[in-house]
Amino acid sequence: MKDGRGQGLKKALSKIPSTLTLEQENKWLRAQNAFLKKLLEAERRDAPDTENTPLFKH
Repeated sequence: MKDGRGQGLKKALSKIPSTLTLEQENKWLRAQNAFLKKLLEAERRDAPDTENTPLFKH
């Protein structure tokens, strides 16, 4: 079951105004990358620990 986090994220992040200068676009993309890094960190933190999970129950 999907929890719904990140719904509409692609649409929101793709709305870069076309009138930006290169510096403004660079700042926008850096902010987007920072946001996505934080999102990945949160997903990894919330993911179950599969490393120590047994494959079979006894």
